[in-house]
Amino acid sequence: MRGCVASTDVHEYGKIVVETVLRELKVEIVDGGISTDPNDLAEQAKALDADFIALSSYNGVALQFVAELVREMKSRNLNVPIFVGGKLNRVPDGSNTSLPVDVTSEILETGAVVCSTVDAMLDRLAVIAASRS
Repeated sequence: MRGCVASTDVHEYGKIVVETVLRELKVEIVDGGISTDPNDLAEQAKALDADFIALSSYNGVALQFVAELVREMKSRNLNVPIFVGGKLNRVPDGSNTSLPVDVTSEILETGAVVCSTVDAMLDRLAVIAASRS
């Protein structure tokens, strides 16, 4: 399998953890970058024939990023799973407190797979790999 791994912002620790685990499992890694752009990531995943995209997010941009990535993937007829983990929140528009709220359910509505742990992503990947055998 080939996975395109990226972070939505400058925080790269989650990306490094995912890459390390996947390499140990002999998954080919395509480096999607740090603080990458959804358009560029979709283009790269398509061009390099990725089997999935794994995203790490932290700065409250996950929902917007995933929604844009899904649009970009559709425009390229790219249909691969998107796994996303990290701090999945954002400050709601018009908030008077600036307190972030969890956006997991909204991310799930995009069709992305939310993974609270690397093991959760691996479980889903195992199902995909088994279906190809």
